[in-house]
Amino acid sequence: MNPDASSLSLADPESFGYLSPRRASIVLNGSQLEFAPESEVSVTGGDVSFTGTETQLAGMIVEGGNIHIHATGEQTGEVRITGKADFEMRGNLLMESARIESGGDGGGNILIQAGSMEADASAIIADNTGSENAQDGTEVRVGGMLELISGAKISSSTWSEGNECVCNDLPPFVKGGRGGFLTMKSEK
Repeated sequence: MNPDASSLSLADPESFGYLSPRRASIVLNGSQLEFAPESEVSVTGGDVSFTGTETQLAGMIVEGGNIHIHATGEQTGEVRITGKADFEMRGNLLMESARIESGGDGGGNILIQAGSMEADASAIIADNTGSENAQDGTEVRVGGMLELISGAKISSSTWSEGNECVCNDLPPFVKGGRGGFLTMKSEK
């Protein structure tokens, strides 16, 4: 290895544009990203969109890991790679034909923070499919409208001997229309 040939740059976050007044959107279009088991994955942008195609769901899968999605809007603040942000999110999360999943033996953790969220023919799943007790589950923190439509679902269930995951902090304005639903069940 030649250290003089390194291209690593170190500087304040501001110099990379992370604290600029305009927040960039993140769009995942027609791709399903699958990460190594027990990975920590964080997606943070002004608005966040997962849009599938007729033949491919968009989204992310981490077996037994953590997925954090933050739609900040134009807000200024720090978002940690793990854990909740300490300021109100005002961005929009849009999921169309998308799947966010972190399940497995002991379940996984999904944290969503946004100003509003629309899930259309989409799924957010943190199921415990094994005998280990569930670690976390699904936490949805949406300041405004959470809309589940066309069969969209948020699921946190157990399919074996372990305890089920939990769905926490659902917003007071949940609208389920055209077949959207929230489920928490145990099938021991």
